[in-house]
Amino acid sequence: MPTMDRFNAILNGKRDAVLADIRRLQNEEKSLSRDVGLREVMDTKDISFRDSVAVIRNAGLRREAEELEDIRAALARIENGSYGICIVCDEVIPEARLEAWPTAKRCRPCQEKREAEKAGRH
Repeated sequence: MPTMDRFNAILNGKRDAVLADIRRLQNEEKSLSRDVGLREVMDTKDISFRDSVAVIRNAGLRREAEELEDIRAALARIENGSYGICIVCDEVIPEARLEAWPTAKRCRPCQEKREAEKAGRH
């Protein structure tokens, strides 16, 4: 079993970094909106640029929110004693995998099977 205190610290550090990224993205959005709003006239290029930036930023926020949820779920698994146990087969997830992917909830074989199934659906 992995050392829970160490992974708890790693995950809390990742959580803090993701929250900082989310705040940064939100502040950039406010700044861009304010800068564009200060100009009286916006041409089509301005509007297109603003919309493109908003789409990219929203995708970034979505990714960050998903990562934050994965981190919170991993911290909950530490709390309830199931961290490091595959949610599919109940086998221990190797510590090396958790080192590389601290939010992992599946062992490598179960994760590969899931990815193959998802790829087959598309």
